[in-house]
Amino acid sequence: MIEDDLKVHDFSNYLANPSVHVPIFRTLSGMSSLINKAEADAAVQQYRAERPIERIKEGDLSLIKSLILADHTRDWAQIIAMLIEAQKLFTR
Repeated sequence: MIEDDLKVHDFSNYLANPSVHVPIFRTLSGMSSLINKAEADAAVQQYRAERPIERIKEGDLSLIKSLILADHTRDWAQIIAMLIEAQKLFTR
């Protein structure tokens, strides 16, 4: 589950993502061909397949998007309602 990864924003998690580490390795090496496009695409596809967020059903993803409030929302009732709905989604 998503909440299993308590260090979601840990630097090592970012480096595990090929969308992050491939450009870093290419830049540090000065060789854009260090990891070719096919290898990079395969690594990204495998990474996404292994991550919980990639396994969210399309209907659930639409529900999550519908729960997102505008950044300027100050209405606590809306914020609390959104959090309750999100909790229901992730605890079923």
